[in-house]
Amino acid sequence: MTRLILVDPRAEPSAPPAALAKRPLALDGKRIGLLDNHKLNAGALLEEIARLMAERYEVTEVVRAQKSDGSTPAPPPLLDDLARRCDLVIAAVGD
Repeated sequence: MTRLILVDPRAEPSAPPAALAKRPLALDGKRIGLLDNHKLNAGALLEEIARLMAERYEVTEVVRAQKSDGSTPAPPPLLDDLARRCDLVIAAVGD
C-alpha cells in the first residue's frame, strides 16, 4: 500500500503588519515625488501620472528621482531626500 504524506505549507507571518503612511486629504498645493524603479516603462508611467496630476490638481512641484537599478532597494539617502522635499511620493514598478 502506498502512503501519502501531506504537508501544510502555510506559515505564521514572521513580522507584524506595517502601518500605512498618512495620506493627505487633498493634493492641491502639494509637492509630489515620483520614484522610477529603473525598469522598462516605469518612467513613462510616472510621466503620464505627472501630466494627469498637473491637469487635475494644483501641485506646486513635481520631484523626479530614479533608482540606479530595478533589483535593489532605493538607497536611504535618496528616500530621505524625497521625504524631505515632497509631501507624498509615488513609486512606479515597470515591466
